[in-house]
Amino acid sequence: MNVDKNVDGEWNPCQSGELEQIVRRVRSGRRNRVAFKLGSYVAVLTVVVVASVIALQRFGTSPMFTYGGISCEQTRANMNAYSMGQLAPDLAKRIETHLAECDHCGRRYREMTANGDPTANRVLPHPRDHSPLRAESTVIALAVENKPTSR
Repeated sequence: MNVDKNVDGEWNPCQSGELEQIVRRVRSGRRNRVAFKLGSYVAVLTVVVVASVIALQRFGTSPMFTYGGISCEQTRANMNAYSMGQLAPDLAKRIETHLAECDHCGRRYREMTANGDPTANRVLPHPRDHSPLRAESTVIALAVENKPTSR
């Protein structure tokens, strides 16, 4: 825009199309700011989604903790054999360390060995493994095991 004043104090008229150029620049600047904000939100959302996917792939839906060089899942799988002394000494030592450090597995093992119930030696799923299907199959398996036989 031409802001030079005439010698008599009047404003000079704008050149043809000058106001339209100013309006286009202002609108373009607004669009750029909105696009930048939107792009920033999309970038943050993308980082969160990618981090979540990586975490799920790395840890799965039920993360297992490792104590004594052995995971909760491996400990539960070998708990019955451990209680009967049927494991190799190095594996038994790792399970012993895991049971001492992992509250849930240690509590489950103490319950399993202290109870005289015939189903006590059955290793139940870890609380981090909750799913309706797993819970239902565990209940069905226990019910079938304890079903009275007819003679």
